[in-house]
Amino acid sequence: MWNISTPGASLVLGGYGSSNTGGLGVPVEADDGEVLLAEFYLHDVMVDGEPQTEFVTLYYVTTRDTLAARDFDRVGMSMDFLG
Repeated sequence: MWNISTPGASLVLGGYGSSNTGGLGVPVEADDGEVLLAEFYLHDVMVDGEPQTEFVTLYYVTTRDTLAARDFDRVGMSMDFLG
């Protein structure tokens, strides 16, 4: 897992994802066959009050099989936010 931070945003590559207070929970469970490609954590300075929130986290997830096949047309995206 790599964690890249800059003022206003953080990027995590790999891992399982972080659970936020928005209700989504952890986006990837260790034994469900999915892989977290990227997690973007955008602080309030990056989301500029939209959608009426203090932060937004974007998750990009795929299955191990589609990652092995490099089939990035099947990447799923979900969003969690506090607002």
